[in-house]
Amino acid sequence: MKKLICIHLSALLFRRRCAPAAATAPCLTRFADRCTDTDMDTEIYTFEDLLERDGQIFYRTSGNSMRPLIKTGRDLVIISRKNGRLEKYDVGFYRSGGKYILHRVLSVCDGHYITAGDNNNFKENVAEADMLGVMTGIKRSGKDVPLGALYRLYVRLWGGNYALRRVIQRPYRKLRSAAGRLYRKIRGK
Repeated sequence: MKKLICIHLSALLFRRRCAPAAATAPCLTRFADRCTDTDMDTEIYTFEDLLERDGQIFYRTSGNSMRPLIKTGRDLVIISRKNGRLEKYDVGFYRSGGKYILHRVLSVCDGHYITAGDNNNFKENVAEADMLGVMTGIKRSGKDVPLGALYRLYVRLWGGNYALRRVIQRPYRKLRSAAGRLYRKIRGK
């Protein structure tokens, strides 16, 4: 029996539908209503349920907090169930305030982690109990993104260097904002 998986982003739930044998190969899509086979049985699982049962989920992110590494709509991340404590520079998957978040671990403390998105200028404390999994891979255009030497260099220079990131991002954001205002002013005339 083939399986069809859909993500319902508004409810942050996976819908797993068991399709008949003649169905197409498994697909992953952002909106559950795009999967319209009416002869399928539907069961709803949370991400926690799927990680516990399968040990791994494939997830298309929303938001821009992990840019430039992960871009919404382009990349598919592979998240595995966490086995023990995460390490510094791991990308943790956790639940906070009803949302699922994927951020880099900047510091490992007793009973909690300090995390931040690669594109964020603020840090968050995440309790050990809230941390659900760890990113173990990225797929871009159907191909695996190598997490080798270049990735480790990126992590050390950008993702792990919070002070350098703030120094670079602040003028970049001001310049980008000024360019946008100038563009709107020119276009408006």
